[in-house]
Amino acid sequence: MVADGVQRSYDHLLAAPARRRARGLGPGRTLALFTLFVVVETELASRFDLVSAEAATAVLLAALGFGVAGLLALLVAGGDIWRDGCDGAGHLAASVVVLALGLSPFVAGAAAALVFPPVAAVTTDRADPPAIPGLASGLFAVSGEGGDAAPPYPDLIGRRYPLSTVELFTAARAAATGLGWTVLREAEPADEETAGRIGLAARDLPFAPAGSLALRIRPAPGGARIDVSAAVTDLPVDLGLGAFRIRRFFATLDDQIRRSAEE
Repeated sequence: MVADGVQRSYDHLLAAPARRRARGLGPGRTLALFTLFVVVETELASRFDLVSAEAATAVLLAALGFGVAGLLALLVAGGDIWRDGCDGAGHLAASVVVLALGLSPFVAGAAAALVFPPVAAVTTDRADPPAIPGLASGLFAVSGEGGDAAPPYPDLIGRRYPLSTVELFTAARAAATGLGWTVLREAEPADEETAGRIGLAARDLPFAPAGSLALRIRPAPGGARIDVSAAVTDLPVDLGLGAFRIRRFFATLDDQIRRSAEE
């Protein structure tokens, strides 16, 4: 009797239909991993100047396409799991996390484009901005408006310091290199009555586009004045990075000058 009961229970288990695996889960997981891999590899290659900006942009656009395809596949898998109770919920959750990491730079860029003013470049002197090679001065105005438009960042103005142009040039250069920015060109003031200029390349935030900056130091009443221009030359808008970098530079410069005064 017992044996027959056990046999009948085994027969019931063997006769139970196998749960179907969710459709799209395998392709979705593969595309999620590939998207994350391409994004990370492109960021590393860009950091070490192993790929041009144009090539990196093309690769990232392709990664975005793979990511969108992976998202669609995972949506199909999620529907099967939710509606039909298919296997694969754990794999789906892991794949969604991986895909979210891979798409996060694109989501952040889209959010920045919506939040920040649509400008190609920013400067502390809109009347006479420090020149960035290859960038027209008209791009410092708000996109679609004339040069008399209200400044997109009213707090970004030139700074005056009770220093000579030579001293301010030295402090500005130290602040910029302390931020990890690369000096591309520079013209040191010949004396305390002449101006100086520094051209910089900035790559700081992870997965953020590289930027170009121009510093200009001029004599001013009671000392010297420094103005800064910043742009992301590879994009039509700078996603707020120009203002972020100028503010960060001025904060570092203030700290640099304060430390020098204390020594």
